[in-house]
Amino acid sequence: MFPPDQDSERTWVGLLPCSDCQGVDTRLVLRMHGQRRDYLLTETYLAAGGSQRFNRAGAWVEATQPGDGDAQTIFQLDPAQSGQRYLVQPDGALELLDGNGRVPADPVPYRLQRL
Repeated sequence: MFPPDQDSERTWVGLLPCSDCQGVDTRLVLRMHGQRRDYLLTETYLAAGGSQRFNRAGAWVEATQPGDGDAQTIFQLDPAQSGQRYLVQPDGALELLDGNGRVPADPVPYRLQRL
């Protein structure tokens, strides 16, 4: 997904579902600088009484896992702490995976669209 040996940056955005708010406005930026990979995740929790914004930054890795006949690309944030994992979709979107590494069974999509 990321060209080897080339500095690059990719951004995804979306409104993810939230059980106790109106949604989580999410922006994920993955950067690659030589061998260094870092991310910035901005999550804004939207609520009737106002919103709260949280920023998180750290390292990420790209990996593959077996899928429906083909290997699937996964981006994992904070791999040393078993952070969030996102499955790269054929259209370039990212699907947030659950703690077991699967797409949530919830019918509401946990997708971020690539800008």
